Amino acid sequence: MVKSVLDKYYQKGWLKYGSGDISAEERLCAGYAFYKSYVQSHVLSVGVVDLEKPAVDGGMRNNPIERKMGLKDVFLKAYREIPKNCRQIIEIVVLQNNTVDVCKKDFPLLMAMLCKALDRLVHYYLTSEKADEK
Repeated sequence: MVKSVLDKYYQKGWLKYGSGDISAEERLCAGYAFYKSYVQSHVLSVGVVDLEKPAVDGGMRNNPIERKMGLKDVFLKAYREIPKNCRQIIEIVVLQNNTVDVCKKDFPLLMAMLCKALDRLVHYYLTSEKADEK
């Protein structure tokens, strides 16, 4: 199984540069949740729903386009939580699954920015879960 770049950074202990109240595991999970949200938010191909055909289960028909738009909105809300100066790093590492080429002296800054972005995602996902519970 191929490991993601974020998982490799976690294995090397590089996700410990952020806030002290958030663990490296939480940052890793937030990165995976963000990537999953990104993948689900894409409207790739949505079939046409035949509204004249009766529903077999008797339930309500969900419009797949509306569902995808809702997922896109969830992704964009999470994306807006990331500080603007950290968005490019998240895009490269989490969404594109690539490493960032920097010299050794800039590497601590890169990891701090990545962890800061992941910290904001952790807070976003935790607060959205609490809002869903209410």
